[in-house]
Amino acid sequence: CGPAGRTSTRPARRCTGLLSRHEVKNRLLSESNPWRGVFAFKSKMQAKALQSLLQKFNDAHPTLTFTMIASDDSVSYLDVTVYKRQVFADRWELSVKPYSKIFSRHLYLHYTSYHSPHVFRGVVKTELIRLLRNSSQESDFIDAKILLKRYLKNRGYPSKLFTKEECNVPFTDRPHYLATKKKDHIKQPLEVTLPSGKVSQRYNRRCPE
Repeated sequence: CGPAGRTSTRPARRCTGLLSRHEVKNRLLSESNPWRGVFAFKSKMQAKALQSLLQKFNDAHPTLTFTMIASDDSVSYLDVTVYKRQVFADRWELSVKPYSKIFSRHLYLHYTSYHSPHVFRGVVKTELIRLLRNSSQESDFIDAKILLKRYLKNRGYPSKLFTKEECNVPFTDRPHYLATKKKDHIKQPLEVTLPSGKVSQRYNRRCPE
């Protein structure tokens, strides 16, 4: 549940006055949190009670509008939607798919801007990798790529560039992009004792192989 459009902190504080202190503490974000314009809470309330609560929020201020999404099998957070498929009943395994807010304008770096060609290739490839990592199912990945291609086309990107980078990020490579990269072993610096009898000095020079 959160405001659709205006996220001014002043109306947000007015809305908190509709609830008791205990409810504000448990359901809404604290005043010290800069994300207090958008909030969420877990509730066992019935649908009718939730709609009544939403109406109270919308009646708080004439220029502030709240929306609410209630679901038993999915929740959207940041850039992913976590949802239940059939495998959840069998193996208690959750699935994810890409998500973006409805008011997102998808203003990627414009293709006519003064940047090197590799920058635009990087924009396409990194977005494809992000969508790949956030897609448990190949069908979700395909749907996300169709939308991404449309957004990039609106920003001047040629279809040829997208198709070329798309071939470099197949769905079969998802385990590779999900794997945690191991850090290279840090070698100890070389210790040298000076003949003058001074204490050993440590150099950042790498030891030879």
